[in-house]
Amino acid sequence: MEPGALGLDELDCALLDAAGEGFPVVARPYEVLARRCRTSAAEAQVRMTRMRRKGIIRRVEAVLDSRQLGMVTTLVGADVAPAEVELVAGMLKSWPEATHICLREGWPNLWFVLGACSQERIDAVLDEVRGCRGVLFAAEFPVTRTFKRCARARVGGNDGLDERG
Repeated sequence: MEPGALGLDELDCALLDAAGEGFPVVARPYEVLARRCRTSAAEAQVRMTRMRRKGIIRRVEAVLDSRQLGMVTTLVGADVAPAEVELVAGMLKSWPEATHICLREGWPNLWFVLGACSQERIDAVLDEVRGCRGVLFAAEFPVTRTFKRCARARVGGNDGLDERG
């Protein structure tokens, strides 16, 4: 969908791109965004608030480095009976350890990431998953090497991907 179809103009797109690069964690973040986009802080705040209310911006949050915090993360592939996928996915959504829950075709059909303060907690959550109705199989696929890449689609003025990191 084109940004214009959502009622976004060039400044809206520039603000989204600037915020996507990293929302400033300073006392007056809209002043920083305004400088980046050559507008006023008041205009930046009004537009960002409008886009938040329209659901274009879901949330502004910190992206934490789980490894720096001493956390353990792992990819999990589970095979779940089709009739129970919604139940299992709903359960996973309620757990703070589970994220990036995706249904895929093939085997296993439900994939998600677990993050916890220890491998013991990962193991305990995996045991709970394996005990859920409809879960036929669940296996951990731990990271052996990370190839860090941040790909971000630009909203305005660039059809390609912006790579950083």
